[in-house]
Amino acid sequence: LKKQRNFRLLEKSMKIRLSVAILAIVSLIMVSCGGGTTTAPRGMDPMSALSSIQGALQFKHGKTTMPQQDYEEWVKTAAPAVNQVVKMIEPTGKKLVIVGHADPIGGKNAAIRFGKARAEFVKRVLGKAGVDTSIVKTRSAADNDLQNPTDLKADENHRITFEVE
Repeated sequence: LKKQRNFRLLEKSMKIRLSVAILAIVSLIMVSCGGGTTTAPRGMDPMSALSSIQGALQFKHGKTTMPQQDYEEWVKTAAPAVNQVVKMIEPTGKKLVIVGHADPIGGKNAAIRFGKARAEFVKRVLGKAGVDTSIVKTRSAADNDLQNPTDLKADENHRITFEVE
């Protein structure tokens, strides 16, 4: 029963992520066609502003950093979006959390270390790009949210995501 409930929660989470990703794609198309702006309207959910970069930065198996050429395009989109979210949530006292993900190869402790190191790397990269990281925290999801459980070494299992808490 517990496994069924966890599966339903995971399924619901994936549907929400897919919906947010679709909204982000539509928003990006509108912006690129001149039909919108890149700033969030008042009252917009902070996670909507991050949807276009959520999970888009993926690490190679066994790596916690990456060469600059691998992330420089991502950071051009990510830095403004993250800054926007920081400005939106700062008055509320909430924190933006960068969550690093890993696979179970090597055990739970290794997955925790890899996830945390990936999140810290992204925080440093965003800080260097001008993001105010004073309300940004990092944590590891370890191997608790695999995107591709059939291929543990798949890049999508070695990603970062964002949360607001």
